Amino acid sequence: MEVEICNCNNIDNGSVSISEGFLNIKYAINGTGKSTISKAILKSVSSKVSGNNELLELKPFKAISDGGGMPAVDGCEAISSVKVFDESYINDFTYQPDEFSLEMRTMIQ
Repeated sequence: MEVEICNCNNIDNGSVSISEGFLNIKYAINGTGKSTISKAILKSVSSKVSGNNELLELKPFKAISDGGGMPAVDGCEAISSVKVFDESYINDFTYQPDEFSLEMRTMIQ
């Protein structure tokens, strides 16, 4: 599926291909918009559930004062859930401090 992203942080207009039912990994040098793409898709999907327009958080700084284009994501209407491999994901799904301490105490005894 093709996802169109407009007016989100540093992305004026762009598209990204996503394969349904597969792990999608996007890589590029820093500052090219990878995090913005993932946040835009995540906020678009979350907005459908919450009823809030969470995409407004990604409004470009240059558009705040002139009332320029509103953030928009099209093409991900079929997506019902998104997981972004970021710090929050790591904190939720990997070692928790207590788990490590418990494992170490068990090994030492």
